[in-house]
Amino acid sequence: MNVVRDFEHKLIIKMLLTLGCRVGELVKIKVQDVDISYGTVRIYGTYSKTKTPRTSVIFDKDLLIDLDYYIKTKNLKDNTALFPMGERRIQQIIKNYGQRVGLPWVTPHKLRHTHICQNLMKGVPINAVQQQVGHKNLSTTQIYSKLSITDIKKAYESEYRKT
Repeated sequence: MNVVRDFEHKLIIKMLLTLGCRVGELVKIKVQDVDISYGTVRIYGTYSKTKTPRTSVIFDKDLLIDLDYYIKTKNLKDNTALFPMGERRIQQIIKNYGQRVGLPWVTPHKLRHTHICQNLMKGVPINAVQQQVGHKNLSTTQIYSKLSITDIKKAYESEYRKT
């Protein structure tokens, strides 16, 4: 994250990674949807592709502190968008930073995939991950479970070959 100097951009990236939300959901989150004291973000069904309302939990205390600071310094009101920009702008921001660090394939949706895979690899129950990201069917989340097992296998195999 050292390449990301803009505080708002850094916050956008951290939110996408921490919540595993879609970029379309992120741009619709209003200040009133964020509860700093409980560490949650409400994502309404009208925000979601699957029309599945959910409350996503932010476990990253630094992110909560940064969000609180951001809201206060920008003097954002409850009914305003947390990040007043469109989906395309956020996609451009992510692509730009990805290119800077030599990862031109990075997109907001790849950050969502990363969130899901990391949590499954950490041992977070699959139904909790399903709820966090708003998948209607467990089978959708299970796809990532298979991907993360494959990733683990590849990582171990490449490490094993070095020794």
